[in-house]
Order: sequence, then structure tokens, then C-alpha cells
Amino acid sequence: MLLRAVDVFDIYVEPFIYSGFRPPNQPYSYYYRSLFSLHNETLSVWIHLFGTIILITQIFSQILQVSVNSYSTIQCIYLCYNCIGACMMLLCSAQAHLFHSRTLADHLRSFYLDYFGISFYGFTSGIILYRFSHKQQFSMVNNFY
Repeated sequence: MLLRAVDVFDIYVEPFIYSGFRPPNQPYSYYYRSLFSLHNETLSVWIHLFGTIILITQIFSQILQVSVNSYSTIQCIYLCYNCIGACMMLLCSAQAHLFHSRTLADHLRSFYLDYFGISFYGFTSGIILYRFSHKQQFSMVNNFY
């Protein structure tokens, strides 16, 4: 049974979403099963999960082509770091959309974990940027960092 926006707490309501809210205070199994039913967060969760699957298949295809291309092993490791960071960000966001309507505490924890995933991706992409930037161009800002 899905609820309307007037039936849930204001913190769960998004602008222009008027119905399709899952009832709060259900067991975790209810929210896992809701992954396969229609509600107001279905599209958000599945887009993040499909993005993760696409990233993983792309990185595996790149790793399999290492012998064909001129990539070194260290470059593949950095590409894997980038993929891990991006997948972590997408999976943390998917769980936030899946579990945020359980309780108020779970709502806050879910989105804190979502923000952690975004920060983790920023950290890993910073490592990749440092590794693959040209040393002459990077030395211009080296004194500041």
C-alpha cells in the first residue's frame, strides 16, 4: 500500500511528488522487496544500479584489452580505482533512495552514507587526476597544494 504526500512526514516529501510513498517503520525486508515494485523511488534506485553494472562491464572490457593496447599495469590499477570510486558513489546513492523512508534515523544515515559515497568518488578522482596530469602543467599549482 503506497501513501500520498500528506500521509508521510515532510522530510520524506520531494517537490512535485504527490503519491507513491512507501509506509515508514517497516522491516528492512520490505524495502528490499520494494526494489521490484513501483513507488516514487523506483527509477532513482534502478538508474544507480544500472550505472554500476555498466561501469563494471566497461572496466572489465578495458582490463581484458590491456594486452592489446599499450596500457601499463599501473594505469589499469588507477582505472580500477576510478571505477571503484564511481561504483561506491552509485551504490551508496542507490541504498539511500531505497532505505530513506524507513525511519527518520535511517533517512539521515542513508543520506550521510550517500554523501560519503560522493566524497569517496571525489577523493579517488583526485588521485586519478594527479596521476594522469602532465608534470609540467601540474608543477604550476604544486606550490599551492
